[in-house]
Amino acid sequence: MTRFILGLIFSRTGLSVGYTVPIQLLLVLRVGELATDPAPVVGLVIGVGAAVSLVTSPIAGRVTDVVGARFGRRRTWVAFGSVSAGLALAALGLADQLWQVFVLWCLVQLLSNFQAAATDGMFADQAVGARQGRTSGLAGLSTLLGPLLGLGLAGVFPAGSAGQWYAIAAVTVLFGLVTVFLVRDTPAAPREHRSSAPALWIRPFRARTFRAAWILRFLATCSIATVLLGGAYVVQRFDMDTEESAGAITRLLLVSTVVAVVSGVAAGYWTDRRREQKPTLVVSGILCAVGAMSVALAPTFSLVLVGVVVHAVGIGAFIAVDFALCARLLPDPEHAGKDMAIFGLASAIPQAIVPLALPVLLPLGGFTLFYSVFAVLGLVALLTLRAIPEIGAEPASPESPESAVPGSVGADGR
Repeated sequence: MTRFILGLIFSRTGLSVGYTVPIQLLLVLRVGELATDPAPVVGLVIGVGAAVSLVTSPIAGRVTDVVGARFGRRRTWVAFGSVSAGLALAALGLADQLWQVFVLWCLVQLLSNFQAAATDGMFADQAVGARQGRTSGLAGLSTLLGPLLGLGLAGVFPAGSAGQWYAIAAVTVLFGLVTVFLVRDTPAAPREHRSSAPALWIRPFRARTFRAAWILRFLATCSIATVLLGGAYVVQRFDMDTEESAGAITRLLLVSTVVAVVSGVAAGYWTDRRREQKPTLVVSGILCAVGAMSVALAPTFSLVLVGVVVHAVGIGAFIAVDFALCARLLPDPEHAGKDMAIFGLASAIPQAIVPLALPVLLPLGGFTLFYSVFAVLGLVALLTLRAIPEIGAEPASPESPESAVPGSVGADGR
């Protein structure tokens, strides 16, 4: 389990570095050199890349379920995704035309989907039930720490240089290959039946618990994604200059990351010990709502930090427990990679929707209305927990939840 957890951490960290750093910094610098009005072009590049990722993610997940060498069905695609996406990232360092940036970034999104799907599939395949919470919490460190590692590494090289892209590409490849050598895997089993493409999407949603867990993640991530705009809020609310805003945003990022990491690990261990996930999710949803509203109403930057801490506690706990919950409620273990990729859409879509809602809501009620709307969505998400069974109370046949017998004994003897 130690090697397995370390493998998950390395793979997800490499993915986080290769995805987050270009969006937050490198694409902005590269497009700024090639376009006279870079802001809309950057948005278009990121938006098109996100669309490619959304469409291809479940397909990549299904490929990792059914296609694999003797080397292992998941490890094969972790290696392929990390190396190929790393090469595309390195090529972005040499791009000198906008069409090249578009094509290469879309390739990064497409190719990294194979590594992401294989990594989540490994978690569903191998995470032992009694340790799913702590494994999820520890693996969640990577999503939070990856941007810090990547931005720190990029800062070693001159801004806008090809060296920044090469460094990020090297981390992506290296961390993926480290994962391959750490984890164990089995070859893909031969499949006698191939479902049609539409069926691959629709089939898991026939399970009531899968639908509820997907909606929970989607609505909760809408609330959590408001943190993406915390920097813009601080700059506008407190009228900071460039130097002050840079320092304030850095403090917000560091504080929220450290708190979320600690919260996520603690929540993972707690749910394993208590064998209960739903109470932690309820508390995390309430903390996210309270934290978001505290940020919106804070009269000083110090109180904004307090709100960010509360929000980060909720975020860390939710990320850790929700990942384990989704893996527990997969309708079919043979489709784990594809179904975890569909769960991933519930996280990816809100990160595109929430920033687009900002220019709509700001004229109507400022940041207070913006944070209020998404805080309410986070609380509404908790209503879906009524349709989600607790650990050990899962239906005997997840794809036919109606067949579950009330009072039946679960896997842990309850």
